[in-house]
Amino acid sequence: TLTDLMTVREVAGNISGRTIVIGGDIFSNYSARSNCIGFTKLGAQVLIAGPMSLIPPGFEDIGATICPVDEAIRQGDVFLWHSATDETGPPIKGVSQPNIHPLFQLSDASIPHMKKEAVVIHNGVCSERKKLAYQRNGIKILDMLSQAGNGVAIRMALLYLIAGGNRGPTAY
Repeated sequence: TLTDLMTVREVAGNISGRTIVIGGDIFSNYSARSNCIGFTKLGAQVLIAGPMSLIPPGFEDIGATICPVDEAIRQGDVFLWHSATDETGPPIKGVSQPNIHPLFQLSDASIPHMKKEAVVIHNGVCSERKKLAYQRNGIKILDMLSQAGNGVAIRMALLYLIAGGNRGPTAY
């Protein structure tokens, strides 16, 4: 969650007033709930979008709005998209493996409906073809490799403080 907050702040500027879409396979997204709390505390509107069968209850209780994927695509400033892959868990009952990916991914057809200044953060490595499609439409794209540096920086900063590092105003 801290990594997502830091990454969004770096690429999109101020979080307050932004519309953050947490989408895709919410059920397997272990940080969706804490991201929702963090972004709403910082003044963002959080939209949860994906197949209703994969959105656990309780998101509206912590300030999110559940909305259809097509509506979220038009409204979002930042997309934290969690795509289902074979690695996220067992196959979804009633859905064959070849049909899983289209249910959770931002498709090429959705790109023209996104805001030109939107930012998409994928949970996995994004294909070069998809990156080019986003870039052609003025959309920033980050994959998990882009966030790795922020994760290391946050962990190092916390370790520094826990180990008794300078807690004065210049340390932050």
